[in-house]
Amino acid sequence: MGSRKKKDADLATKAYKYRLYPTQSQKEPLTKLLGECCDLYNAALEQRIRTFRSSSTASYMLHAESGEWYKNYSGGKSVTWKEQSAQYTQFWQTETDFPVSHLGRDVLARVDRAYAAFFRRLKENKGKAGFPRFKSKRRYDSFKYPYPNQGWELEQCEGRISLLHLKLSRSEGVYHPVKLRMHRSVIGTVKNLAIKRDSTGKWFAYFSVDHVPEKLESNNAEVGIDMGITHLMALSDGTTIENHKYYQNAQKKLKRLQRAAATQKSNKKGRRQKTKRKTTCKVKGSNRWRKAQKNVALQHEKIANRRKDAQHKLSRQMVNQYGKIYCEDLNIKGLAGGMLAKQVLDASWGTFINMLSYKAADAGREVVKVNPRGTSQVCPRCGCICPKTLKDRVHHCMDCGLKCDRDVASAMEILARGQRASAQAITETVASEVAWENPQHIMRAPVCNTTQIGTSRIAKIQEARYNEASMSVQLSLDSDILSQSVSNN
Repeated sequence: MGSRKKKDADLATKAYKYRLYPTQSQKEPLTKLLGECCDLYNAALEQRIRTFRSSSTASYMLHAESGEWYKNYSGGKSVTWKEQSAQYTQFWQTETDFPVSHLGRDVLARVDRAYAAFFRRLKENKGKAGFPRFKSKRRYDSFKYPYPNQGWELEQCEGRISLLHLKLSRSEGVYHPVKLRMHRSVIGTVKNLAIKRDSTGKWFAYFSVDHVPEKLESNNAEVGIDMGITHLMALSDGTTIENHKYYQNAQKKLKRLQRAAATQKSNKKGRRQKTKRKTTCKVKGSNRWRKAQKNVALQHEKIANRRKDAQHKLSRQMVNQYGKIYCEDLNIKGLAGGMLAKQVLDASWGTFINMLSYKAADAGREVVKVNPRGTSQVCPRCGCICPKTLKDRVHHCMDCGLKCDRDVASAMEILARGQRASAQAITETVASEVAWENPQHIMRAPVCNTTQIGTSRIAKIQEARYNEASMSVQLSLDSDILSQSVSNN
C-alpha cells in the first residue's frame, strides 16, 4: 500500500484537446444528446428547488438596501446528489436514451457542484451569490463519457486524422465514427472523455489522463518578471517582451461586426419600428441575426487563439530556460475594475501565470509569487525609496546612480525580494529543525514581514538581526557536536 500511495503521488492530471469534424448526419445525434443532458439538468434543479420550498417556511422580508419586499424560505432541506443518483438509476433505461448511465450521473454532479458553489459564495459574502439557473439548450454545450470502451473507442489511423467511435444513443446501439485531428499523441492513462461544442459551432474532444511528468534537468538560473502594459513583461536581466495587444488591434474589425449584429428595436406590440433612415439591424432570433452573432464569436475566438498561442510558447520557453521564476502576486480582478481594465484584460496576466505554474510543476521548476507592493518605488540596488508616477518610465536613483527602465528595475526588485524570501524560508526551516533536535537552543526569530524587505531601513535591521540569530544557532550546534566528540574520545 505504501508504494502504491507513493506512485499515485507522482501522478499528475492533464487534458488533451482535439478538434472533431462530425458530418451533418452526426451533428444531429450529438445535438440531441446535449438536449437530453440539458433536460435532465433542469429537471434535477427543479426537483431541488421544489423540495426545499415544500419543506421550508416562507416569510416576506424587507430588503435593507432596495427597500423591496421579497419571499424568504428558511428551515428547508433539499435533495442530495446520492438521492438523485439513486432515483436516476431506476429510470434512466426507460425514460432516457443515454448510451451509458455515466452521462446522466455527470449531469447530476454538475447540479451538485452548482449548489456547492452557490453556498460557498454565500459564505464568502462578496456580492451577489448567484443562484443556479435553468439552462437553455443553446447554452448547454458538453457531456462526459467514462473510461474507454464505455460508449467510445479511439482508432488511431495513419497520419493526423483518426477516428473517434462514439455511441450516441442506447436505442440505436451503433458507434458513429467521427473524424478527429490527432496533432499529438495521448500520453498517460485516460480517465474520461468530454465532448464540447463551442460558441462558433465547432466540436472538440477532451481526454483527461493521469501521467507521470517528465522532469527537466536541474537548473539554478533565476529570473524575476514584472507584468505590464507598455511591455507585456520585463525580465530582471533587462529583456523586455512585446505586448502585441491582440484585442486592441482587432477592435476596428470587431466594431464593424458588432454593428452588423445589432438588433432591430421593437415597439410595445412586438413589431419593428419604422425609421426614416435605412438600417441594417437584424431581428433578434432570425437567421441573419444568428449568422451575425456567429461572425462576432469567430472574431473573438481568433483573438483568444492568437493570445493563447503566444502565451503557450513564451511560458514553455521560460520554463526551459530558468529553474526558479519570481513573479508578482497581482490582484488582477481589482486591476481589471480600474481605468485600464481593457488593457489589463487584453494582456491576460492571470492566464499566463497559470500556464507558467502548471508547466513549471510538471518540469520540476518553481514559480514563486511575491508581494507587488512598492516594487516600482524601490531601487533594486541600494533599497532607497524612489517615488515615481505612472508617467515616469525611467528609474533613476540619486543615491547609487542606477538608471534603467522602470519595468526592468521592478523585475530586479521582484527577483531580490523572492531570493530573500526563499533564503528566509530555508533559514526558518533549518532553525526549526535545530530547535526540535536541541530544545535548549530554541530561538524566537524576530518578526520580519517579507513584503517590507528592502523598502525601509527597519526591514534591513530586522534581516541583519535574523541572520545573526541564525548564526548563533549554528555556532551553538557546532559547539554541542564538538563537546560530544571530545567526551567520546
